[in-house]
Amino acid sequence: MDYNYERREVYMPKKHFKKDRKVSLTEKENIIFSLLWIKKEGSRSFEELSNTLYGTADVTKYDKNNIRRIIYRLRQKGIEIESMHGYGYKLGGE
Repeated sequence: MDYNYERREVYMPKKHFKKDRKVSLTEKENIIFSLLWIKKEGSRSFEELSNTLYGTADVTKYDKNNIRRIIYRLRQKGIEIESMHGYGYKLGGE
């Protein structure tokens, strides 16, 4: 998997799909994915994601639901993201 931040594209290799393809990301999807991409081996907490998206580390139920919705959309595009229950998310597979 390759990633281009400026163009907001994720290049998905053939092993994940029938042929190679590029996945376009929205602005918020791009922010979340870039945070997970930078820390591939580790995980990101809800506080880190909320701080980057909304400018505050004080995570409300509303913020968690928005982050979950963005993660859901990324998963629908074929990007593997693992849940770290009660903590946050981690970029899966490679």
